[in-house]
Amino acid sequence: FRFDRWHLVTFYERPYAIDIVKYVNERSSRSSVLEIGSGLGDILRRSDYASKVALDREKEVLSALVFISRLKNFGVNPVKVAVFDFLAEKVIGSYDVIIMCNWIHNISPMVLKEKVDSLVQSNLKIGGELVFDVVDNESYQFNHSVESLQRDLPVKVKVLGKYEFGRQVFSFTRLS
Repeated sequence: FRFDRWHLVTFYERPYAIDIVKYVNERSSRSSVLEIGSGLGDILRRSDYASKVALDREKEVLSALVFISRLKNFGVNPVKVAVFDFLAEKVIGSYDVIIMCNWIHNISPMVLKEKVDSLVQSNLKIGGELVFDVVDNESYQFNHSVESLQRDLPVKVKVLGKYEFGRQVFSFTRLS
């Protein structure tokens, strides 16, 4: 499939991914989930939702996701995939859960804030959750402030977990 080897870190080697799947599968409203930057879909494929959408900038990764989904899920509840440029495109649709994990450290704080605002206000159902991680580590290009991302948004913030290398996973639940 010709994608970067770091995509091959297994689901079970990432405790935060296991915790995200457990958390989103405990929600009562599970009609639609979107994962931006889905990679091979380890989180998305294990999410128990009627509609699953995977967006990623690499078509090779999405091709592998479709292949793996067919092997592991035997065509049941297939994942819809699309090549997507987070910086240049807008998300279409409304979702119970939107997941952005293990890549937002590559996006500048100002741009990420604009995108998070848009996702919460335009694409997240009331009561829906935006699940994302931040990494407090000098080796990462950008370190994000959850307080800054939350500013002026009608959301309730929840810490889902703390992990190695300064990674924390959060949920913003849309209130109105």
